[in-house]
Amino acid sequence: MNIVEQILKEKVEHFEEGRVYLNQWEIAKNAVPKVLTTISHYFPHFSLHDESHSIAILNNIVRIIGVDALKELSTVDIWMILVAAYYHDLGMSVTREDIFTFTKENSKFIEHVRLLQKDVHSPLYVYAEVFDIKDDKLYYKQNQLTGETVDAHRFLVADFVRKQHASRSAEKILTDDALHLPGNPIPERIIKMVAKVCDAHTKNRDELMKLPIVESSGCGVEDCHPLYVACLLRIGDLLDVDSNRVSDVLLSTLTSIPLDSKAYNQTNRDITHIRINQSVIELTAECKDYKVGELLNDWFKMINDEITFQTKEWYKIAPNPKFRPLPAVGELTVKLAEYDDITGKEYKIGISN
Repeated sequence: MNIVEQILKEKVEHFEEGRVYLNQWEIAKNAVPKVLTTISHYFPHFSLHDESHSIAILNNIVRIIGVDALKELSTVDIWMILVAAYYHDLGMSVTREDIFTFTKENSKFIEHVRLLQKDVHSPLYVYAEVFDIKDDKLYYKQNQLTGETVDAHRFLVADFVRKQHASRSAEKILTDDALHLPGNPIPERIIKMVAKVCDAHTKNRDELMKLPIVESSGCGVEDCHPLYVACLLRIGDLLDVDSNRVSDVLLSTLTSIPLDSKAYNQTNRDITHIRINQSVIELTAECKDYKVGELLNDWFKMINDEITFQTKEWYKIAPNPKFRPLPAVGELTVKLAEYDDITGKEYKIGISN
């Protein structure tokens, strides 16, 4: 049991109205990880998005705001943090119904493949070229089964799904059996709210800030704070950068891998230092490949920009004015062989003389 779960359990020990949230979570905790394991079926070339990713997000949230602040939150806030950490990437799971939909005549997926066939610079162009589109239907160009044709379909599906996975997660939340227990004890309004929180983890900041700052939870006289939960999710997600996110076992099942995925996976392997606490965030990577260094610099810049933005808006975001501010952004450095270091706060890489 992680720290956030333990806090939920303690909160409802003498709070009868809040126990429904613990009961729901205990059911979801058994069900959702099984669904998350299916993500790797179409995303074996990506970093892991299984339960380990959810746990890492929760641990990052604890590190950033501290146990004392978590204990100040309401029962529904804590439940929303748990649900968001586990459900926010559920849209990356591809079901049989999805496959039937994607392969229908004139589907959005077929249009996606058509666009990739026109983009010779896309890393997925070579996989899109495995197919012919005739009468708005998808066909393999050749009948022979090869390593390329085996992997091509799932790489294309993964790319299509990834671009909309946050909204897909929100849709799945609205119909998830584990969130809709018999008698519907959790208000549908709150389920819709946590769906919006998960949807917001990839939205632009203007959309993020449209979430309610305070919402009556319907659980006793408690309030909940959807904007705050969404902001914690975004930071916790961005900070899951450790090297154990790449699975060599999954990669060993592939006959090839898109070039961009290969570079992104190397970014995790090149992380050499992580320090995340209530005072400071520090990250260091040591790279040999220039492209990997650029990707890491872009990622570190996203972290810096997100923390900077939330710090500026913290007076709106934080539920309690007594909460300490977000940690400062310390050194975010990419050490790149034969080049100057990249700070993670700059846009360009300077070549050393």
